[in-house]
Amino acid sequence: MNLHNQQPKHFLSKPQPENLCSEQCFLFLDCVSCRSSLLLQLPSFKGAVFIFSQGSGTAAYTERPGMIKGFDQLFPQSSSAFAEHNRWQIPIKHNVFEILKSNEGQLCKVLQNKFGCVSTLSSPRVARNSAPAQQVFRRMLTPWIELSVWKDDLTRHVVDAVVNAANEELWHGGGLAGSLVKAGGFEIQEESKRFIATYGKVPTGQIAVTRAGRLPCNWIIHAVGPRWTGSQTSIDLLRAAIKNTLDYVCIRNTHIKTVAIPALSSGIFQFPLDLCTHTILETISLYFQGKQPISYLKEIHLVSNEDRTVASFKDAAENILGKMELSPSESPGTTPSSNVMLQIGQGQTLQIVQGCIELQTTDVIVNSGFLHDLKSGSVSQSIVKQAGLEMERELDKVNLSSDYQMVLVTKGFKLSCQYVFHVAWKFEKKQQILKDAVKTCLEKCLQLDVNSISFPALGTGLIEIEKSTAAMIMVDEILAFFKMHMKKTLTVRIVIFPVDVETYTAFCAEMMKRSNELSLSSNSETCATTAQKEFASLNLLLILFLCVLRALKQGFCLPPFLGQWTNKEGKLDEMEKFHTYLRYPVPLTQELEDRKRQFEKCGLWVVKV
Repeated sequence: MNLHNQQPKHFLSKPQPENLCSEQCFLFLDCVSCRSSLLLQLPSFKGAVFIFSQGSGTAAYTERPGMIKGFDQLFPQSSSAFAEHNRWQIPIKHNVFEILKSNEGQLCKVLQNKFGCVSTLSSPRVARNSAPAQQVFRRMLTPWIELSVWKDDLTRHVVDAVVNAANEELWHGGGLAGSLVKAGGFEIQEESKRFIATYGKVPTGQIAVTRAGRLPCNWIIHAVGPRWTGSQTSIDLLRAAIKNTLDYVCIRNTHIKTVAIPALSSGIFQFPLDLCTHTILETISLYFQGKQPISYLKEIHLVSNEDRTVASFKDAAENILGKMELSPSESPGTTPSSNVMLQIGQGQTLQIVQGCIELQTTDVIVNSGFLHDLKSGSVSQSIVKQAGLEMERELDKVNLSSDYQMVLVTKGFKLSCQYVFHVAWKFEKKQQILKDAVKTCLEKCLQLDVNSISFPALGTGLIEIEKSTAAMIMVDEILAFFKMHMKKTLTVRIVIFPVDVETYTAFCAEMMKRSNELSLSSNSETCATTAQKEFASLNLLLILFLCVLRALKQGFCLPPFLGQWTNKEGKLDEMEKFHTYLRYPVPLTQELEDRKRQFEKCGLWVVKV
């Protein structure tokens, strides 16, 4: 970058006292290495001045020894004071802040490479005008863990734990790390120092954990991401950093329910952004596709305040996890993309759908839990979380009661249903409990006069009933109920979580089997109905034939066979009276017209029906 032939437009200079107002902006400088190594660079530091000018969206930089503003003028504090403190807060004008902010990456690189410092820019105006957090993507990773992408400032993002993009020395000078320390307090840096003093440097791909100071979270997970070298090793180390983070929040710290993760290594460490976000999403997805640990983690937030990073996170999430799930009223959980339906009669329907049980909009949602803990299990956790604290308190009261009820009824609270039927499991006679539970839930639909109910795949999780067996029992009981209560209008929906392909396949196979059986039964019924109609037609034909014979016996003149007429004239008036007497109350349909033509082909003339 060359400025030899350009007159600089802006100088980074010492602000005048009148500019130190509420709108004052700051440049924070922090020592990356030890203090002594920085002091060794002070001679060259004192002889330099930074000159930045705007042009084509980049910042140009050069040093000119002996320029107007040297180190002592730019930083009036003494070198002894500099040796005494690790962080410097330099007031700058807002117009200078805007220039530096638009070129923050180059500024950080210059200061770090030349002087061993990292920089952070801060403006109260920017902080006040910060937009509220915006969620741009959400999707369930498992029945109980949601992944979402947010445009937000990580220093004010409300979660239990925030992941920091750290270096091996845990020196939080610039970038995200510096912002977290500035917002949370210098005690974060002090605790990080103590960690390094005790355990040494943190290897790339590993993590260290400290408290969060004044940040709106409880823990900071300092993940050391790799510097980009263009090799597979960099990708593997980034995966390791994410995996170690997930191990901590899922296994080692059971108090964490929500965690926020930035685009590690995509800043100063120069990891390509799209590759970075794709690697992070892929690692998270694979982590939860394997053997899923029992944890209290509920939400993973991927957070950035930069539009490009947010867009990259969203694209990676859609490519790896699929399109986002919308609000409950529009969600694929409520209007499933996969739907196998069996129509029984006019008002009875059985559906197998893929979706989230807690997002269903039926009159009833069925929950499943253990006898002494109705909030246990992934299905129950999802339902209780969506329903809110009121349901949690209601279930706590039930757990204290000694009275056993196989199916407990509560209100839906914040769910989109009227009632929740809670099935309480015991470990003995599991298949019989499943059978009785389905039957009881359906009978309660009669009692409460509701028209739709959503079941999860009962018994296929921690109860460990074979999936095909559970499908057979549930479908058996539902069809038996339909047969016993044919006048009851009821839609029964069995909801399978989208990633549970094995369970969905088992239930679909059972539905296809029953559909074929019902089809055969329906065909038999159709044959019987057709036979009855044929019998009625033949009966009618016989009656008409007898009418004609009786008319002949009475001496009426009828047309001869093959349509030939005799010389005898018929007594039409008398025959009219006769047929009035023999009238058969059947409407003249197309079927009767066909029968009349058959008679005429045989030489018989049907005068009147």
